[in-house]
Amino acid sequence: MSENTKKLLLSLNEDPNLVTEFKTDPKAVMDRFKVPEDHQAMIINGDKEGLQKAAELDDQMCRLIIF
Repeated sequence: MSENTKKLLLSLNEDPNLVTEFKTDPKAVMDRFKVPEDHQAMIINGDKEGLQKAAELDDQMCRLIIF
């Protein structure tokens, strides 16, 4: 489980400025939140199912970040 991945997702849900920053430079935001590299790759590649399993996330949390 990655608490850092969950923290990023929750922060994106709460902070519209972070969403804008994430859309501009997702790698920088993920690095700042210390999201594991394998989770970053899943996010970048839109691997919702893989991210759900790897980070133990529910469907709603993944919808926040996979677009």
